[in-house]
Amino acid sequence: TGPAEAPQWFRDCYVKVSGEVLGDEYAQLLKEYVTLEQGYGFAKGRVALKGRVERPDEVSDWVRDGRGRTKKVRPIANLPAYAARVRAWWDGLQPPWREKWDEGEVLEEEGTEWGTLASPGQNGMLSVMAALYWWGIA
Repeated sequence: TGPAEAPQWFRDCYVKVSGEVLGDEYAQLLKEYVTLEQGYGFAKGRVALKGRVERPDEVSDWVRDGRGRTKKVRPIANLPAYAARVRAWWDGLQPPWREKWDEGEVLEEEGTEWGTLASPGQNGMLSVMAALYWWGIA
């Protein structure tokens, strides 16, 4: 359910991205996500993540439908296509200083300005967490 000191919006959303066990790496990512939101004081956030690539339709639908309050997430019909959309969206969210190798590995991690990735709250990194969670349970 997330940290006890977290506001209700966070605890409700945390349940939506942590219901299934997805392994040690995802568990660590969840911990880091909680730390990020704590660092921003669990700010609700009004600014959505904006990148060079549109977010996947599944994420847009989830946000529009109240982040899981009104209906369950639709199943991922084509996992490879979904994975490609999530990767393209993630790549499009990266700040310019984060160069990548062709294989997708980050080559440069010297910058400090995170741009749109510094978006806390229900309209920020939560959307990325949801996209990764659905990918993991698909």
